[in-house]
Amino acid sequence: MVRKIFYIYIFLIPIAFIFQFSGWMQEFDDVSSDEKFSHLINAEYQSIQKLLIHGITLDANYLQKVDKYTVTDFPGMGGREIVTVGRLEVGTIFRVKKVLKCNNCFLFSPISILVEINTEGLEPDIPVELYGLRIEDTDGRIILDPNFLVSMPKV
Repeated sequence: MVRKIFYIYIFLIPIAFIFQFSGWMQEFDDVSSDEKFSHLINAEYQSIQKLLIHGITLDANYLQKVDKYTVTDFPGMGGREIVTVGRLEVGTIFRVKKVLKCNNCFLFSPISILVEINTEGLEPDIPVELYGLRIEDTDGRIILDPNFLVSMPKV
């Protein structure tokens, strides 16, 4: 019986990953009002370390067209979908716009924190998301990682 379950998992997990990453588009729900995230909305943060911003294409043929920007810490990310890479200096201001959660992901439901930043060179109306740069506090709420971003006082 244990052997049978083992073989099922051996085949099920790779199939699940193939399904997960086979090119179908993820769909997201706005979960900004959820108590785990609502405190983030419209909050402003300032970077205390240099960060990277990647222009990413979602095109299946990897066209050189930016569909979204993703902010990461160093060393960043790579792959054919990366169209541009830039640096964000210490002191860059981020304002959290919304939090989205994948509603059609098979094994896990990643969240995406969308922000607004005042940086020249970004194409307008293209979403900017934080990749990582968040942790869970002791109450189970998501907060932005204080090793990279610090909350700015409300004016």
